[in-house]
Amino acid sequence: MRGGRRLNAGRKPILSDLQRFCVGMQCEGDFKAAAAAKQKAEIERVLAQSDYDAVIAKVHTIPVHKRTEWLQSQEYDAHCADIELELHALAGTDPDGGQDAPRLFTVFPQRPTGVRNDIIEKVAADWATRIGKPISISTVTRCWEEARELLKINAESLGNEPNF
Repeated sequence: MRGGRRLNAGRKPILSDLQRFCVGMQCEGDFKAAAAAKQKAEIERVLAQSDYDAVIAKVHTIPVHKRTEWLQSQEYDAHCADIELELHALAGTDPDGGQDAPRLFTVFPQRPTGVRNDIIEKVAADWATRIGKPISISTVTRCWEEARELLKINAESLGNEPNF
């Protein structure tokens, strides 16, 4: 309740508790979508810099009835060496280091930058049209912070780490 000592005194809240949580979760969902899009773009960028797909696709040009023979040829050994070089390039390791190239590589997700204000403005406009009243940027920001705090409390009660 805001202001006043009497019962029901002061300004009435614009959003109910459930609406505040929904606003915060919409912000969090949009932020996670932006993070996933950034990670996907990073993976595509890494793969675009590599010829890995082209090297692997070379196998499909060999007729099936000749593949057994090809597996025992020097061309197959050269193909394996090309794959090894591409795997080193993807992982960022030294091919002359004497170690095999890692078969897995990780693209670490980074939090997207510069999207927070856009998300808050978009959610504020969306909810203003839903309820027919203007919602301030600071209200949406507080709703997002409250939702994140509730998610953190929930994750801790389950014994997990918060996923944000």
